[in-house]
Amino acid sequence: MLYMLIKFIKNSFAAGKVWIKNISELSELERIQLQEIVQRYYPTAQPEYIHDRTRADNGYELALLKNDMQILGVNYFHVATLLTPFVLEPVPVIHFGQAMKHEMFKGDVIWRLGTIFCLKRVGMFFFFQKLVGVSTIVSPRVYEKFKQRFPVSVDSVTQPHGRVVLCFLNHYFQSERRTSITVDDDFCYNYSTTGEDDITDDWESYYCSKDKAINAMFFERGILSRRNNRIYKSGKHLVAFGYRIGRKRNVSVQLVHNFACLELETL
Repeated sequence: MLYMLIKFIKNSFAAGKVWIKNISELSELERIQLQEIVQRYYPTAQPEYIHDRTRADNGYELALLKNDMQILGVNYFHVATLLTPFVLEPVPVIHFGQAMKHEMFKGDVIWRLGTIFCLKRVGMFFFFQKLVGVSTIVSPRVYEKFKQRFPVSVDSVTQPHGRVVLCFLNHYFQSERRTSITVDDDFCYNYSTTGEDDITDDWESYYCSKDKAINAMFFERGILSRRNNRIYKSGKHLVAFGYRIGRKRNVSVQLVHNFACLELETL
């Protein structure tokens, strides 16, 4: 495992150097480059959305993959140690924000930068630690990978204790993250500052999951839509929430017991 980790880090840095910065620490050139990358992914985004991703201090740390002066990729993160519905002790909760890359960079940035961020902020042995992941996602493929890394996942109020998880998420976003996000019963929320974008040309490359049920869920919940043989993302996001641990035994027992405690507290 240690050999694989060292090899991964070496390969990650081969494409460029990774910097971790707060938004307040960005240079003006970095802000301009970030704006160009954000507009590539969200061409109909309003100025408020661009400002939030390039200038507003909203608690995120940015992992930047850079080659000399050029930003090749960016991933937004927030980490806090909190009590969650999954275990009866505080654990690191990692909020994975948007992951985007420059059009000339063809490599992966989501899990590459995510791994490097966790190494720096959680510790070298984060692979073996209890971790909770939170992310707002518009891509079925990304959600498929999220569930692989956080195998105990809840994404519906119809799942056992889904309502308790929904209450936790709304408290997390509004109290811990201090945002106006309200997660609905579909575990979704809508960005009012992004419009509808045509993603047809990128569907096979960046969006389509191998799991047909996941693809169907994104269309059923209105995150994606089809019209006239075109595919659009609506601005609505799925809120992904999951738990992982190196040794998976007793996870379900901890899960149920802790949910029961939370349900008593919310009566």
